[in-house]
Amino acid sequence: MFIGKLFLGMIGYFFAGLPGLLVGLFLGHLFDSGAQKAVNQAASEKGNLGSVFFEATFLCMGRMAKADGRVSPEEIRTAEEVIRRMGLNEQGREEAIGIFRHGKDAESAFEDSIDRLRASFASKPEALGLFLEIQINMAIADGHLDIAEVQLLRTIGARLGLPSGILESLLQRMQAEFEFTRDSDSGQEAGAPPSAHRLHAAYATLGVSEEDNDADIKKAYRRLMNQHHPDKLMAQGVPEDMLKAATDRARGIQEAWELVRRERGIR
Repeated sequence: MFIGKLFLGMIGYFFAGLPGLLVGLFLGHLFDSGAQKAVNQAASEKGNLGSVFFEATFLCMGRMAKADGRVSPEEIRTAEEVIRRMGLNEQGREEAIGIFRHGKDAESAFEDSIDRLRASFASKPEALGLFLEIQINMAIADGHLDIAEVQLLRTIGARLGLPSGILESLLQRMQAEFEFTRDSDSGQEAGAPPSAHRLHAAYATLGVSEEDNDADIKKAYRRLMNQHHPDKLMAQGVPEDMLKAATDRARGIQEAWELVRRERGIR
């Protein structure tokens, strides 16, 4: 960095000539050194946050996959799809798979990882929300939410310090979104209205009901899209590789909103 040297050197020269220039350059050097140190520290902290998030994500995915006693082919495909979409290099892919496998067996590591995640992201609710969404997605991957999976999700939520209502609401929305994306109405004729089931799932994906007014539905949609904005999540320390999960959620929310908006004529 040289902005401080340039700026303070010019000011020094303007007021005191060559001696002022030298003093200004010295002060500018101190300023630039401090600024660079702050940038490096911020980058290091962000990298540490990313490592904590990465480890906790795949440990818990492994534990979630084994929660009902067996790892289904759908759960394996879900984990592989998360890794594929992250675009990891061979080393990163092997690390993710190793952590996932370890998560199926080591309860102490699982709990410690959640504790580190909570300590690191305590003031970053959107990042914690994305983490929980990834775990819920793993739980419902096989189309069946087992009681053991629900209990594990509640344990994770409680360990993260989240109110139980937040988890239950998120569970309902994501189960509805799963139904919404699965029910594509592909058998309907072009231009035919959506099925009642699909429309109901669209409302539930947004966390609203058919009885809510247009303004509240639009507000719910905008709030969900804001929570999944990549820039916000990156600023909170979510690894860039893992933003694909937020993008996928945002796409489902967007599709549900477009269906509800068309049906109600919302502008």
